[in-house]
Amino acid sequence: MKYESILMQLGFNPNNSLKEELKRVVSSMPCFEKIEKHIINLNDKIKVYGGQIGLSSSSNYFKIKTQDNEEVIDIVEHWAKKHKIQLIKATNNNYYIAGRG
Repeated sequence: MKYESILMQLGFNPNNSLKEELKRVVSSMPCFEKIEKHIINLNDKIKVYGGQIGLSSSSNYFKIKTQDNEEVIDIVEHWAKKHKIQLIKATNNNYYIAGRG
């Protein structure tokens, strides 16, 4: 049930495939329990600017999609610094959340 709740809070329609993908992401992320609420809060904050947090299709990370919006990028970088979150830069100003840094 927890995975379904997280997916719904991120704006996904939970299905078995997404639940399994999320399970892999969560199990590979150090200290997920400590940053889970911060991830949900960031998603809520950036979605009004066209940003979104999703699941990476190529690796076991949450992916922050910024839509190349400088305001969203600033929000994401400030968020990561404030909560000591390790980000990995992906393509086109998108980021992967690698856990607590």
